[in-house]
Amino acid sequence: GILGSLLQFAAKDDPLQEAKNMFGKTPLGKELKEHADNKGMLASDISQRRLTDVLCLIPLFASWVCLVYVTYYAFTHGDPRRLHHGFNFLGEMCGEGPQLDRRYLFYCQSELLSSVVGEPQLDLEHPVCVSSCPTVADTSHPCFSHHATSRLVTDKATGSFEEIVEVVYKKVPDYPSYKFAGRYCMPVQQHMMEQAQGVLMERYGNRLLVFALHLTNAWQALLASVAISVLLGYLYLMGLEYMAWFAVYAALFVPFTLFTTAGIFLVCTSQRVIDPNSMPTFAVHAGAVNFSMLRHATTGQSQWELY
Repeated sequence: GILGSLLQFAAKDDPLQEAKNMFGKTPLGKELKEHADNKGMLASDISQRRLTDVLCLIPLFASWVCLVYVTYYAFTHGDPRRLHHGFNFLGEMCGEGPQLDRRYLFYCQSELLSSVVGEPQLDLEHPVCVSSCPTVADTSHPCFSHHATSRLVTDKATGSFEEIVEVVYKKVPDYPSYKFAGRYCMPVQQHMMEQAQGVLMERYGNRLLVFALHLTNAWQALLASVAISVLLGYLYLMGLEYMAWFAVYAALFVPFTLFTTAGIFLVCTSQRVIDPNSMPTFAVHAGAVNFSMLRHATTGQSQWELY
């Protein structure tokens, strides 16, 4: 029978085409043919694709132009250094202008507040610019003391006068500090550090600067997070490629289990019976407060009263 089939197959006009036809009728041949048809359809769809939503490029480019213009205007008419530089109580920028050689903002100790509170306090209203942050308490800096006001009459007929305000400084002992963000002197002591941070964090630029410093200090953790994310992403894609059934069933099973468990817990909690005798009661008697609480135990009952 086999020899006869081979002779019959060899007698065909095109044995190779006949073999292709016979293979196409098998399950494997049908699957390969379906795959080839799908691939051809995909290639046809790709060739028919075209650029859409071209008009959306207009507002996109317009927003870019506006962004560039706003940035140029800010740098031309403003001073971005104001976002991260410190200012003394006179409004002078530390490290610029009259304070060119004093780039660090320093909060002096307030002798008045320290004597009242009983522990070192900062004069947060009158910071000064210093050339370096003090690291010991043996040094001192000239700090704000008080204002001295005097009047100079310029026209007796009209009563016009000039008011002269004299800013008086005095030497105030330093405290140990460290450089923070390259622009500020941060106290080492915890309670003084909290005072300085409270003032610095009021400025939006300082908050951004602190956030950037935190990112810089945690670069190892961020780099590890990126590597882990990439690895998990590839594992997820491999899972979809080889175990798509697991992702489908997990997406069905996990929410069902979670919400069902939460629903059962909430129903059981809502049905719980609360004994009113176990709740505290309050009563007022002629200015005295009577507080009583009943506590139920397995062995009996006890009562406390406070007058």
